[in-house]
Amino acid sequence: MLTIGAGFAFGLWKGFLAISAGATLGASSAFLVARFIARNKIESVAQRHEKFRKIDNAIGKQGAKLIFLLRLSPVIPFNLSNYFYGLTTVKFWSYVLASWIGMMPGTFLYVYIGAADKTAVAAAASGEAMKRGWQYWTFTGVGLAATIIVTIWVTKIARDALRETKAFQE
Repeated sequence: MLTIGAGFAFGLWKGFLAISAGATLGASSAFLVARFIARNKIESVAQRHEKFRKIDNAIGKQGAKLIFLLRLSPVIPFNLSNYFYGLTTVKFWSYVLASWIGMMPGTFLYVYIGAADKTAVAAAASGEAMKRGWQYWTFTGVGLAATIIVTIWVTKIARDALRETKAFQE
């Protein structure tokens, strides 16, 4: 709602820049909190469990690619994943860049919706039922298909990365 509201209040480009900067700063802050407060505890667990250490290393090596792909999917809750990535060996600047670029398409879409259709936003805010045209259903269908494809692709990449490190082999 805030992203759509930014498009409504500030227009497409100002809203996009504000949300993109804010989302990236927020994600980076959560990552740093997890990295510097909880990472030592995770490392001590990893020292005792070889399989966990191998998975952590695989995420560290493939992290930027996985983060980018997961950011494209609106199904993955960003706030929890921000903390999770801080617990892994993903490099901070790789995380920031992958998150920023991966969040751009969704940010642009939601800001555009707010900027393009102020009447619909006003109707939704007042509780009035919204009429959904072919554009809504097209974006919904494309978004659902993209989410399914990205989920399958991310699963394959993660599985391949883990196989490379032999994390699942004893």
